Amino acid sequence: MKVLDIISWLSAKEISLEQLEHIFTDYQDGIFHNGYTVLWESPNNAAENVLTCKNKLVVSNNL
Repeated sequence: MKVLDIISWLSAKEISLEQLEHIFTDYQDGIFHNGYTVLWESPNNAAENVLTCKNKLVVSNNL
């Protein structure tokens, strides 16, 4: 499974989702593209959101 949530300051007219994915996956492999900065961050409440989703799934499976 691949989950890729990308936020870009550039519009889709300037760079495609596929190009952004390529830049990001290259970054993970230590390949850098001039003119682009890659940040890998999670929202402050990510852990809380994961627990909330888990609890909702558990409840819905028990119905």
